[in-house]
Amino acid sequence: MSETPHVPLLGLVLTGTSSWMGRDKASLVYRDGPQWRVAANVLLACDAEPYWSCTARQAAEWGLADRAILDLVPGHGPASGLHAAFSRGDYVAWLVIGCDYPMLEAQD
Repeated sequence: MSETPHVPLLGLVLTGTSSWMGRDKASLVYRDGPQWRVAANVLLACDAEPYWSCTARQAAEWGLADRAILDLVPGHGPASGLHAAFSRGDYVAWLVIGCDYPMLEAQD
C-alpha cells in the first residue's frame, strides 16, 4: 500500500467589497485590527501559511507582495478567488476562510 504524500497546508483569505455595505470588508476593524490581518492570524494558528485573494490595490496597500492571489477571471466573487488559488498549479491543500467572519477563532 502506498503512503499518501504530505502536501503543505496553505490558507486563503477571501476579501472583497460588500455590495450592501459599499466598502472594503477586509479593512473593517472589529476587535484586533483590520479583518484581512485578523483572518490571517486565524490561519496561522491552524498552521496554514496565509495568502489573500484580493485586488491589486489591496495587495499594494497591505504590503502583501507575493502573498496576493489576484483573480484570473474577475467578476465572480469568491469563486474567482478560489479559481485563482487552485490555478496556481501547486500541489497543496487550501484552508479557505472569508474576511468577514469577525468571531472566527482557532481552537486547540
